[in-house]
Amino acid sequence: FFRMIPAILLNYLILITSTLSVSCIVTLFMPQLGSIIGEFTTYGKTNEQKHRNITKWFAVPKRFFRHFYILAVLSVAGWTYVGLQFTWKEMKSEKLVPYMRALTNKTPQIPFSMGMIVLGLMMFHVTRRFIETMLISVYSDTSMNIFHYLLGMIHYVILPLSVVCETLGFASKSVYPLRLDLDGWSSLQYMGLLTFFYANFHQFKIAVQLAKSRRDSTGNVQNTAHAIQYGGWFDLVSCPHFLMEMLIYGSIACILPRGATAFKYLLGFVVVNQAFAALITHRWYKAHFKNYPPQRKAVIPYIL
Repeated sequence: FFRMIPAILLNYLILITSTLSVSCIVTLFMPQLGSIIGEFTTYGKTNEQKHRNITKWFAVPKRFFRHFYILAVLSVAGWTYVGLQFTWKEMKSEKLVPYMRALTNKTPQIPFSMGMIVLGLMMFHVTRRFIETMLISVYSDTSMNIFHYLLGMIHYVILPLSVVCETLGFASKSVYPLRLDLDGWSSLQYMGLLTFFYANFHQFKIAVQLAKSRRDSTGNVQNTAHAIQYGGWFDLVSCPHFLMEMLIYGSIACILPRGATAFKYLLGFVVVNQAFAALITHRWYKAHFKNYPPQRKAVIPYIL
């Protein structure tokens, strides 16, 4: 029966990733085909001069990025709580199973304990990003269009769903004990775990550095201008924070078993989104700073 239902989540991710890819290719390499596409695929500083005609009515302040992580914390925390109820109260997810299966049409492959560990890692990441956006980041007086805003909100609803929809206990009718140990993990999974914390640490450092460039010695905001950054990963790429985001999602994919399909589709979307955003940002810096380091790449050192 479930195989007759469209794989809603997978089809959505394929559609949105494909649409984003085509739109960004047009923006980067064929802008003459339509300026309105560029207005919907760029945001912040890369779109500061493009709000014209009808698109100006679809812009929200860039500081609304904070909403993404408020929703992310609530979304991940909610599914974590549900998982704990399954194991502590030995509740069965019979009512959830049809909805979980409809998202991918695949038999769940993620062990319950591993799914809960990954939710814990997600909780760590989105909580850190929430703290950054609320207490550290200094946003410029720019905007993003409503397309980016809605896409971001949907993304953080999907983030935990991409794991729980293929996790035993959430997407099956059995009850599983919660064992928070790493017995039986492969070298790839351990490498993924180390990469996850490495990328989170450096993404935090990058956020602090960007914020400090807009604050004075007392911590007060003195400007919201954009400046060339130096040191660490900035010496190699223009957007190391985007690179770290890709590494964070890639590390989770390494931790999950090979049969975990939905998160791999989500990883594909994140890589496409971050890579194109980095290329557009890199182009903006080169256009606005004549002394911009010529050897610096956009997001992947020495390659892209």
